[in-house]
Amino acid sequence: MVNLAKRKVVVDGFCPIYSPSFETKIHALWGCPGLKVVRARYGMFEGDWYGDRSSFQDFFSSCLNILEIHEVELLCMIWWRVWYMRNQWVHGSGNHDMEMVVFWSRDYLQEFVTANLKVVDQGGRGKDVVSRWQPPSSSFYKLNTNATINEQNHRVSLGMVVKGSHGFGLGC
Repeated sequence: MVNLAKRKVVVDGFCPIYSPSFETKIHALWGCPGLKVVRARYGMFEGDWYGDRSSFQDFFSSCLNILEIHEVELLCMIWWRVWYMRNQWVHGSGNHDMEMVVFWSRDYLQEFVTANLKVVDQGGRGKDVVSRWQPPSSSFYKLNTNATINEQNHRVSLGMVVKGSHGFGLGC
């Protein structure tokens, strides 16, 4: 918080989209009333069983236990797109059409899966290989991060995903 204060970034803890709500991870990525259409289009959960009561880690663990792998993959893609759309909203740019989040996520996930199954020419080494993302070995973790600072609007956005040897997200 000190670094944010030095940059004159105001962090009040409230959701920039639905300001009456305190912003938690689960709120920002799934529980915000502004995401109601996203939850409805995803269609894997009935009602609001996740609530703002549970932590994002608990919610994600529940998802891993009750969803098929392709449903978890889509959910992660949706969260990625929601975070992007949230940043667009916070920084005052881009299209904020939440109606399209699930459709975009499905299309992008399909492109990703297809691209990772294509044979890639390795520059004349004489044979083609399949290029795919590889999870870390069992004693390691991979951390993907993204951060941005908008000094004009006094906003900071940070996202992280930790993946283990099974390729599943372990935390955000």
